[in-house]
Amino acid sequence: MKVAPAIRITLTVLGVLIVVIAFIAVLGIGAATNPPPLRVVVSVKDLPAGSRLTASDYRIVDQVIDPSLARLYVQESDLTAYDGAYVVDDMRRGDPLNKVKLAAGQADQLRRYALVLTDSQDVVMVLPVNPDIIPDQISTGDYVNILFAGGNDVGLNQLPDATQTPVSDQSQRGYGATPTSTPQPGYGMVVATETPTVTPTPRIVLPLADLMLERVLVLQINHQQLQNPSYGANGATSDQPYIEGPITSIVVKVPRTFQTLLGFAIATSKLRFSVASPLLQARDVKPHLGVDWQKYIDMYRWKEAQSGLRGETLTNTLYPLYTPVVPPTAVATATSATPNVLPTPVKP
Repeated sequence: MKVAPAIRITLTVLGVLIVVIAFIAVLGIGAATNPPPLRVVVSVKDLPAGSRLTASDYRIVDQVIDPSLARLYVQESDLTAYDGAYVVDDMRRGDPLNKVKLAAGQADQLRRYALVLTDSQDVVMVLPVNPDIIPDQISTGDYVNILFAGGNDVGLNQLPDATQTPVSDQSQRGYGATPTSTPQPGYGMVVATETPTVTPTPRIVLPLADLMLERVLVLQINHQQLQNPSYGANGATSDQPYIEGPITSIVVKVPRTFQTLLGFAIATSKLRFSVASPLLQARDVKPHLGVDWQKYIDMYRWKEAQSGLRGETLTNTLYPLYTPVVPPTAVATATSATPNVLPTPVKP
C-alpha cells in the first residue's frame, strides 16, 4: 500500500519532534536531580605547610560536588573567614582548599604548635597548675606571668650557706691582698706571695618569691576528665560520657633558655601565676626584684621608720579620732630626724 507523500513527511517530522522532546526531557530531569554547581576555591600553585594564604594563591571555579563533600572545601562565601589563614599540610596545584588543611583564626592557630613556634629560640612546655593558683576563667590565647615561689619545706632555711669564700684568683691582686715573704727551701731566695682574701657570701633567707617570666602565651588549657553523672542513666540528659573538671595543666610558649629554670621550679617549688595584660609589649618586660624574708624585713622596717617620721602611731591608726599629747621635745626630735632610706642591696 502506497503512503501519500504528505503523510510520510508528517510522520518524519513527528518522529524528529519526539526525539527532540525526549532529549530535552532527559536534560531537564538530570538538571532537576543533580545539585547546582558550587563556586569552590582551588589552589593555583603548590602551597607548602606553614605558608600563609593570599589572594594570588587561589581562584574560584564552578564544580558540581556532593553537598556532604562540599562542606569540607572552602567556597567563595567562606573566603572572609579564611583570608590570611595558615596552610597546615601541603596542598598541590589544582586541589580544592580543604578546611582541615587550613588554620584560620587565633584558636585554630594556637592548636598548631608549628605555627606558634615562629622563633627558633622558643619552645612549648606543659606546666602543672591547680585551681587554687590560677584563675578558673583563663582561656587559650591569654597571657600569664610565671612566678617562682620557694619555701623552707625543702629542708633549708637559707641559700647559700653563710660561709666565707676564699678568693684565690690572681686577677684580684692589688685589691686587698696582703703580700708576704715565704722562704723557699733549697733556693736561698725569698718570693712575695699573697694571702687570699675572703668575702662574705650573700645570704638568701627562705622562703622567697621571684617573677620569672612575663607575658607568656597560653596555647592550651588541660582539664581533669570526670565521669558525667548525666550519661547512661535513666532519663539521661547528656550524650557526653565525660565532662571537664578542674584545671590540671597549661601549655605555654616560653624562651628555650628558661627550660631548665622552669623544670627546676616544677621539681623543687611551687609555681604561681597571674594574668598579664595583652597590651603589655615585649619591650616593656624587664627583670623585677625578688623577695625573701630579709628583703621583706628591710622593707617593713623602712615603712615603720617613715611612718614614725610622719607622726603615725599604732594608737592613732586604730583610733583616728584620738589625739595623743605629744611632748615638745618629741616633736623637735621627730622634725630634726634624718629620713631613713632603704638599705642598699649587697652585691654578690
